[in-house]
Amino acid sequence: MNTQREVFNKLFKEEKTELATQKIELAMDFNSILKDLNKDVDATNKQQAIISKHAKAFIQAKNPDRSGRVKFQSGRVKAFYKDFSKKAAELGIKVESTMFYKEYQQALNLISQLEDNVGEIKSIVKSVK
Repeated sequence: MNTQREVFNKLFKEEKTELATQKIELAMDFNSILKDLNKDVDATNKQQAIISKHAKAFIQAKNPDRSGRVKFQSGRVKAFYKDFSKKAAELGIKVESTMFYKEYQQALNLISQLEDNVGEIKSIVKSVK
């Protein structure tokens, strides 16, 4: 063991050396990151303002819910047609030959458009949710 210690001491005998000290600065520049972040915040602020404006318009546009109007108007037109048809039959007039019938057809077309519009509104509202 003594021999081993002697060999170790001879092999690893060091002279005392002083190390020089140096000042190291760690400098990281956040300017480019901050600039990018500011651009992103500005862009999202603008986007949020636009969406907010359109969301308010969207909420106003979807209200009130007009889905009940299709059924109401359809029932109203059918009842009016039935009443007119009955009176026309009593007088021996063909309903199809009257101006009333043309207006009835126009009313049916408008009900169809109303139904399509309400369906479209519901579809858009559902897709936004």
